[in-house]
Parts: sequence; C-alpha cells; structure tokens
Amino acid sequence: MNGLDRLKATDIAERVLHIYERAYPGDARPRRAIDAARRVAKGEISDAERTAAYFDACSAALDAKRESPEASAAFAAAFCAEDCAEPSRATEYSAKKAESKVAMEAEQ
Repeated sequence: MNGLDRLKATDIAERVLHIYERAYPGDARPRRAIDAARRVAKGEISDAERTAAYFDACSAALDAKRESPEASAAFAAAFCAEDCAEPSRATEYSAKKAESKVAMEAEQ
C-alpha cells in the first residue's frame, strides 16, 4: 500500500465530508475513518484500528438514506481507510458521486 496514495484519498474524502456532516452532525464515524487512514499512512496506528474505522464508516454510509449524497460521502471516507491497492480510486469515485448528487438535488 502506497502511503502517498492513501493520503491523497484522505484529501479527496475530506472534500465531501461536509455533505455527510451537515446531515448527521453528531456522527463522527466518517471523520474517524479519514483520520485513521492518515494515521495508518504515517505508521501511527495498527491495521486493526484502520479496519475498525473502515467498518464504522461503512456502517455510517449504510445508516444514511440509500443512494444519497450523504451515503456516498461516508463511503468516500470509508474507502480511504480500506485495505486496497489504490484507495484514492474508490474514494474519488464516491466523492464524485456525492458531488453530482448534490448538484442534481440543487437543480430540482
């Protein structure tokens, strides 16, 4: 796993985190996943802690309204903490999905 790619993914996820936090201000699970991804990229936490943060953010996404911008934003946070070869790719996809859904809602 490339630490620089994971850090890039955290920057992408933070770009849309406000979408989730606006709807769920008391739920820090996606933010914790972003923080965990940063810390694992720097070697500060264990893989088990990263995995727990990933699953928590996935749970937040599943708790949000299905196919909503909020769910996509939470998945973006989860994917930056996911154990995969290119976390920025999955994170970017979810972030763009969240942004496009917000834009579509604004047009209605």
